[in-house]
Amino acid sequence: MSKERPKRNIIQKKYDDSDGIPWSEERVVRKVLYLSLKEFKNAQKRQHGEGLAGSLKA
Repeated sequence: MSKERPKRNIIQKKYDDSDGIPWSEERVVRKVLYLSLKEFKNAQKRQHGEGLAGSLKA
C-alpha cells in the first residue's frame, strides 16, 4: 500500500456578485413590495366595499 491515493480535482468556483443586488438592498425591496401589495389590496377592498354598500342602499 505504498501507492498514494489519487487527489480530487477541486474546481474553483468563480463567484461574480455583480449580477445581483446586495442582501441588505434585497430586504428593502422586499419590504417595499410587501407594503405596496398590502396597500393595493386594501384599496381594492375599500373599492369593493363601497360598491356593495351602494348596491344595498339602492
